[in-house]
Amino acid sequence: RVRDHRAREQPPPKPSPLAVPPPRPGGEAPASRSWRSRLAIGLGGLLLVFLIAGMPYAGAVAALLILLTGRIVWRIQRRLFERREARGAQRNDSVVAALAAPWDVVAAAVPCLAQLLVAAAGALLVGGMLDLLDAGGARTPSIGAAIVATWLVWRGPGTVRSRHGIRAILAPLDRSREVGWVVLGALFVMACGAVLIFDSFGAGWWPADLSLTDLDGWRG
Repeated sequence: RVRDHRAREQPPPKPSPLAVPPPRPGGEAPASRSWRSRLAIGLGGLLLVFLIAGMPYAGAVAALLILLTGRIVWRIQRRLFERREARGAQRNDSVVAALAAPWDVVAAAVPCLAQLLVAAAGALLVGGMLDLLDAGGARTPSIGAAIVATWLVWRGPGTVRSRHGIRAILAPLDRSREVGWVVLGALFVMACGAVLIFDSFGAGWWPADLSLTDLDGWRG
């Protein structure tokens, strides 16, 4: 009876934090999100949209790097938090994080590739539908597809960890005006360059450069 009473009083075991980790390292303050970091995210999104629309392969590589970098940063922060919670802050924390970086890259690659495939599938679906409906101009399918792909890269399923990592990377922009203006200026120049390239050369992927009349001609 005593054993049964003790068994009833014991609380249920808590789930392992490694099995279902939270979006941000537990107990750690989220990355600051002032207007500088938000503007940097917006300019980066604009750059990615026109990069995907004009140069899809380069846009895919950029999207994969964004997902991978954010998730790796999240994993490093999570590991450091758990290590410091268990043993306290130590001098070799940075060394341990650096030694585990190759494993972080491997562990983050598979989910990031899956998220990239989801973004590509959504982009092709929307672009194909806009092309079939003949909505807008000749560049509308590529722009619509690029917007959907960028949105899925940032807000798609499983991207919450990458978002946290990117916000953590952009946190210094909120603490230093000089760094913020330099980064924002660089992003603005690159975004304007991507817009000008797209305006000059147009889209570089299907369905923007391939119409149904071309397919009918090949069949005939």
